Amino acid sequence: MKKTVICLVAFAFIISSDVFGNEYIETNYSASYSMTLDNNEISINGENTETKNSCYEHNGCIMIPLNTFFSIAGFKTSVDYKNGIFKAVINDTDFYINNAERTMCFGEYKNRLIIPPVFTENECYIAFNDIYDIMSYDGINGIVFLNVGDDFSNILENCIKNNQYKKILKIHADSNEIEFGEEQFFWNEKFYVSNGHVMLPVRNIFDTCYPKAAIIWDDKSKKAGIAFDNMKIEFDYINQKIYVNSEEKYIDGVLEIKYNRLYIPLNSLKYVLNLTEYDVYWDKNSNVLYLKL
Repeated sequence: MKKTVICLVAFAFIISSDVFGNEYIETNYSASYSMTLDNNEISINGENTETKNSCYEHNGCIMIPLNTFFSIAGFKTSVDYKNGIFKAVINDTDFYINNAERTMCFGEYKNRLIIPPVFTENECYIAFNDIYDIMSYDGINGIVFLNVGDDFSNILENCIKNNQYKKILKIHADSNEIEFGEEQFFWNEKFYVSNGHVMLPVRNIFDTCYPKAAIIWDDKSKKAGIAFDNMKIEFDYINQKIYVNSEEKYIDGVLEIKYNRLYIPLNSLKYVLNLTEYDVYWDKNSNVLYLKL
């Protein structure tokens, strides 16, 4: 299996870090860091140094040892693994990850994590899905990049600020239980898999996530219309087309009618709502689908 490489590019003054035990790291230089999946080594400008923790893959997600990287970047960090709290001080502003609340905070801003962080005694692992606005990913070569410079605190603040009003939709495959933010619902229809596509009931999705949406269904033409905020969406089942504000959207899969309900492929819903692949997470172990909306 091809190894995944995590590469961290940081431009910061480097100070001593618990990651390296008693080894002192000189200050006043910039460096490139890279870490190979499941390898307890970090490469600093081509020179390898042992680390206590490494990146790893879990359920299709790349888990990043945030304490290791932030410590190396020169930020003061602490891990309270019993209470599931990670803290870093960045330009005199506190950055937090709270496992119990499943949140990431920076200063006054807070947003929800789509995937639970993992805590050990000296580490906080966070999924790339939850920091893709801060980091970038080269999917072809399996490399994640992070730039830490003078504007890093602004980038971090904007990331969390821009996502603070998003909620997590949690759909259980084995039951009709639905969670959206702090609310719980029960759908009459479950999602299902058809030809490799996860199929979601259109009315249920929009009723739950956009309660002010106006939804109409014309049984003769087999068309559904949804309007909310500044969006007008049309689903044309017969012609297999979707329009958002009169612009045709790509359909990955096909619209289906089942249980007298219109269903949309998950990948097509992503195009309609402008979701990225990292705003969606399928937990195979618990059969739960997560969407960040």
